[in-house]
Parts: sequence; structure tokens; C-alpha cells
Amino acid sequence: MHTIEQAYGLALRAYQAGRLDVAQQVCQQVLAQLPDQTDCLHLLASIELVSGRPDTAITHAQRAAKLDPSQPHYHLTLGLALKALNQTEAAVTCYLRAAGLCTHDAQLPEAASNLCNALRELGRYDEAIHWGRRAVAAAPNLSAAHNNLASAYKSAGQLDKALAHFDMALQCDPANTCALVNLGNTFAVRNETQEALACYRHALTQTPNDPLVHCALGHALYLQHKPDESLAAYRKALTLDAHCAEAHVRIINILRDQGRVALVDAALDGLRRVLKIDPNNDDVRRNLLFTLNYQLDADPVQVLADHKEWARPYENRADNAEPRFASIDPTPDRRLRVAYVSGDFKVHVCAHFLMPLIQAHDPNRVEVFAYAQVDKPDEISDRFKALCRWQPTVGLSDEQFAEKMREDRIDIAIDCAGHTGQNRLTALAYRPAPILATYLGYPNTTGLSAIQYRFTDAIASPPDIEQHHVEEPIRLPHGLSCYAPYRAVPDVNALPALSVDSNRTLTFGSLSNPAKINDRVIELWCRLLKQVPNSRLLVARETIKGDFLEAFLSNFRAHGIDDQRIVIRSSVVPGRHPIHVYHEIDIALDTFPYSGHTTVCEALWMGVPMVTLPLRTLASRMGTSVLHQAGLSGWIARDEQDYLEIAASLAGDLVALSRLRGTLREEVKNSPLADGPLLARQFEDAFTVLWRRYLDQRRARNTAAA
Repeated sequence: MHTIEQAYGLALRAYQAGRLDVAQQVCQQVLAQLPDQTDCLHLLASIELVSGRPDTAITHAQRAAKLDPSQPHYHLTLGLALKALNQTEAAVTCYLRAAGLCTHDAQLPEAASNLCNALRELGRYDEAIHWGRRAVAAAPNLSAAHNNLASAYKSAGQLDKALAHFDMALQCDPANTCALVNLGNTFAVRNETQEALACYRHALTQTPNDPLVHCALGHALYLQHKPDESLAAYRKALTLDAHCAEAHVRIINILRDQGRVALVDAALDGLRRVLKIDPNNDDVRRNLLFTLNYQLDADPVQVLADHKEWARPYENRADNAEPRFASIDPTPDRRLRVAYVSGDFKVHVCAHFLMPLIQAHDPNRVEVFAYAQVDKPDEISDRFKALCRWQPTVGLSDEQFAEKMREDRIDIAIDCAGHTGQNRLTALAYRPAPILATYLGYPNTTGLSAIQYRFTDAIASPPDIEQHHVEEPIRLPHGLSCYAPYRAVPDVNALPALSVDSNRTLTFGSLSNPAKINDRVIELWCRLLKQVPNSRLLVARETIKGDFLEAFLSNFRAHGIDDQRIVIRSSVVPGRHPIHVYHEIDIALDTFPYSGHTTVCEALWMGVPMVTLPLRTLASRMGTSVLHQAGLSGWIARDEQDYLEIAASLAGDLVALSRLRGTLREEVKNSPLADGPLLARQFEDAFTVLWRRYLDQRRARNTAAA
């Protein structure tokens, strides 16, 4: 007959030896006699947790902690079980209790290190770093503690410190594959891809069947412009785990960027399958939304529903927003505090549009803030800093971001990213300013009801697409864009078709993302090449290589176009501006249903006419808006046949095309498309209207509540 202490010791030794069934049986026997034996309750919770049953682990750990709340390891195990069920906030509460009960350093590291990790996931980076530093101070040889602290530094953008602690983690335990992969990920963020690849390949020698390591390898290969090898790595990950969300997301990104539309449709199905298993995976859902813009026959009702479904978990964040605005100055005609929220205040195509707008704002009417989700500021960032109040937001949790905006007493906040990278939509869901709007970066609805308005124009957003957006359109009367290249661009050259060595061969061209070049677009372009016999098509994109190059050319062969009539160029040539390739193009061709915006502006700037075909979505009408602003509506097609006729007509008169090339840049410069002050006045007039509307609504609410 064993005493209770002896029985518990037997169960503990069995647990430590991995004989979980024996340990569980002994614990249950003890608890049958003494239901409140806390050590056995806690050990049973640990067994359930290791066995993949965190829900039952919570039941036992909660009972143990309630019976004896003085034991830190009871709270720690409860926190681990809650964390396993993604109840991170509750887990943090348990870890804090555990840490507070630790009476000496030997008890602290595990609680502090887990706190560091959970707080990092919640975006509370300063707190995470605090607890991570406490963990490594108490246990300097604990590899996991260094790894978690390094991850917190990485999330906070402190990459040098992250690298140092990942190195320390590996010095403590060279077999720590997690730290090795994280080290590679940090190198990848720094664009040190060779170092990243070395880390991932070393990790695969330790854990060859870990799908996440194969995903990491795939990402580094993609950064090196090796899409075929990258796809192979992600597909290997899926053979190891068919539900690996990251692999599904990355595969669809590569296929989309390469324009493999039929495969994208299949990949979308894969994303939807992942969401059925993991409906809260935000990365998967965002990629699904972004990819829907490329689908030719997407149902706009379903697209809106998908965007709203993404927003659903965040909709209650704005519930208590309005009372926080009680102290805001209600003067109708005062200078307004306006924040533009973007990750593109740097070398990025969106900066071509944001800089002339912000530069032209009247300081008597608006005080401009740049809420900058920019992890690597550059010389363009410095120019933005000189134009407005720069507020770096990298490393701020959603709550911290919202609180910062309230402290700055922002009246109007404008999201400039939508569902593209580096956006802060989930922070804006708290409605940290009285008026929220979206603009420029994403040609579809955010789906988020807290975003009340979209700045657009009547051409991009006709009335019949309003019903497919949650935001009310604010249609700027002179157009939604101002294009002004932020650095020197090449001069316009003579018409290539009339050059000495061209043999009067006319070159149609596209710098569009291959994801936009779908089967219908290819079919239409092939019809055009047949209609204009002495012509060729130049497509400039660095991703068209390897297996994709062959697949891309085969699409044209299927319509009777020889390879010799298709010219592939890289848009990335060291020492040359990306739009230099327009020196080889006579007429540019837009895509549908996802049209160009920047590419249309760039073509016009280089003296090259662009033919576009608008459909009934915002994404398909951005190029149309640009041409209308520039006074070039004659290049906007009514249908596919009209598209052919416009392009063929331009190609049929090389002398007129040559004259046009010589004057087009000046025409654009003198149009609303290049008029920053005009766009800024439109925005400021709209701000005044929206501010007065808000004040009227607030007075009405206050009157009704009185």
C-alpha cells in the first residue's frame, strides 16, 4: 500500500519517463480517494496538455490553482493550456500570477519567458521585452528564453538585438531548430538572403520533416527571384501537412504574381479549405481577399461578404469609441488634424501619389500627420518627415496605435493600404478618430464598418458599384489621383517603331503584374497582334522566368502567336529606372478586371498611350480614372472590340503616334492628374464637409440622449 506521497512520486517518475498512461492511471486512483489532492490535479493537467487535450487540462489546472493559489507552477500550466487554445489574454493573466509568486530566480524564467512570448503575440512589445530580459537575466543559459526575447526584439523592429539573442539561443542549444529558423527569418527581413538560406538548410538537417522550415526556405528562395524552387519548397511543406496555412498562402501569392490564373482558382479553394479548419487565420483571409480582385468572374456580392467576414471579429472594437471624443474641439471651421496611415512612406509606388498630396496641403486648413508603418525608413521617408508630423507605428500594438491617435487628437484618419501589406486596419477598427476613411492603396472595400468613407471619383466609383462597398464614396470632382514621380525619370525618347533598326515594327507593351494578365487578356492581345501584323508584344516583369516563362509563352502559342512576337524583359536592371523599358514600347495595353494605376501614369509620363477597358469594379476602373483626369478619354474602351479598334487605330498612324509621344508628358503635367494643389484643395473641402456632418450628428445624438 503506497502513501499519497509515494503514489504521486510514482506518477511523476512515470510522467518524466514518457509513460503517460501509467502516470494518468495513478493520478486518477489518488484523486478517487482524495479529489482535492492538488499535486495530482496539476500533474493530470500536465498529462492532458502534453497529450493534446488543453481543454481538459484547463479543468484540472483551474481546480488545482483554486485549491492552492500559492503555487506558481499551477498558474503556469493553466496559462500554457489557455495559450494552446489561443486564449492569449487569459494566458498572460496566469503567467503574471505565476511570475508574481516566484520567490527566487530559479522559479522565474519559465513564467517570464512565456510571458514574453504571449505579450509579443498581443503586440505589447515593450512589455514582452521587459519580461524576456528578466527571463534571460535569471537563466542566462536557457535557450528558449533567448529565443523568445529575440523574437520580441524582431517584432519591435530591433533587428540587431534580435540577431544577438538568436545567436545566444543557439550557443546555449545548437539543436534549437526554432531559434535557427527565427535567425534565418531575421536575416530575410534584412534582405540578407544567403545567410537566411544557410540557416534554413541547416535546420532541415535537424528536422527534415518540419513543414514550417520548408516554408521558410521557400520564402528565402522567392526573395532571390527563384519562384520555381520556392514553389517546390512550399509544395513539399504541403506534402508534410496538407493544412499548412503558410504554404497555401505563399503558393497562391507566387501563382498570382506569375499570372497562373487557372492555378490561382485552385489555390483559392485551398485557402477556403484552410479557413474551414482555422477560421481565425488572418493571414489566410487577407490573402483570399486580395486575390479575389484578380478573378475575372468574381461575384461582387460574395466578394463583399468575404470582406465583411474578415472584419467580423473586429467589429465590436468601436463600440465605446464615441464617448472618447467628448473633449475634441467642436469648432466647425478650425484647422483639422488629419492622419494618413500607410506603410508606403518610402520608396514605393504609392509615394508617387501621397507625396504631392501631402506637400500641397494648406497648413492653415490641416495639420498633417504621417502614421508610418515603415520598418526601414529611407531617403523618401526623410522627405515625408520634412512635410508633416511623422509618427512611427512599427512595434505598436493595435491598442497602443489607437491610444496614440487619441493622444494626438486626430480628427480624420485615412487608411492608405486597405488589405495590402503593412496595413493597420485592425487598429483603426477601434475608431480612434471621429472620422475614418480609406484611400488609394487597395481597390476594394475594407469590409470594416468603422471605416465610414472612401475618397474616390465618379469615374472610378459609379453609383452601381456602391452597394458592394461598406464605405460611403466621397467623389472628388476633379479626380482622385495626383501623380508626381519622387525621383528623376528617363527622358521621353523617339517612337521606337520609327527607329532605324525597327523595320517599322510596332511594339505593344505591358509592365503589369503578370497576375493581372489572365486568359481573357491574353486572348484579346493575341487578336490585336493578328489585327496588326507587323507588331510584337513586350512584357516586362522579373518573375517571368523558368517554368513560368514556358507556360506564359504557351498561352500565346495556343492562340496562334509565335514566340518571336513575344518579348520578355526584366523590369529590374541595375542602374536603370524601372520605367526605362518604355523606351522600347509604342503603345501600352492595360489589363482587366484588375487594371493598372501607377503603370498607366508611368506610361503616359513616358509619352506612351495606354488603352484600358473598365468593367463594373473599382479595381477595373483605376486606369480609366487616370485617363479621364488626363483628358485622354478616347483611349477608354467600351468593350473588347472597341479596345482592339482603339489600339489598332493608334498603331495605324506612326507619324501621329510619334507627334503624340513628343507632347504627351507636357499634356499630363498640365492636367489635373499632375496638379497636387488641386487635389489637396479637393481633400480639404471634403474634410470640411465631413467634419461639419460629424458635428451635426454628434449634436443630434446629444439632443436625443438629453
